[in-house]
Amino acid sequence: MANIHVTCAVIIKNGMVLAASRGSMVKHSGQWEFPGGMMRDGESAEACVVRRINEEMGLNIRIVEGMMPFVTKDGEGNEYEMHPFFAEVVDGRAVLTNHSRAEWFMPIQLMRLAWPETDMPIIEEIISRVMTTGRII
Repeated sequence: MANIHVTCAVIIKNGMVLAASRGSMVKHSGQWEFPGGMMRDGESAEACVVRRINEEMGLNIRIVEGMMPFVTKDGEGNEYEMHPFFAEVVDGRAVLTNHSRAEWFMPIQLMRLAWPETDMPIIEEIISRVMTTGRII
């Protein structure tokens, strides 16, 4: 059993959320996710998410707010310590390298997509924010 530290970005634009569909060469192919990835040794979560979004999508992002990190397990018993962030695009044009698609969704639409179990707490947080405040951030 491994303890894996990962980050992801919930990228917001005009009240919509960017989600990406995993490419055919990765685990959980075809499922949607918030882009991000594994932290390097000694790398901060903030630096990791900015780096990974640039590597995976060609986008430069600005972190707006961090979410509470949480731990989930996959079906193989691996623990993932997830560090999610709300972010906005500063510049760049989306170029997909690890994903087959990327689309903007209204928050309520996120519940209709197929997600890995590890992303469900993030979706629940997004929906909760919209229900209580009328907005994501």
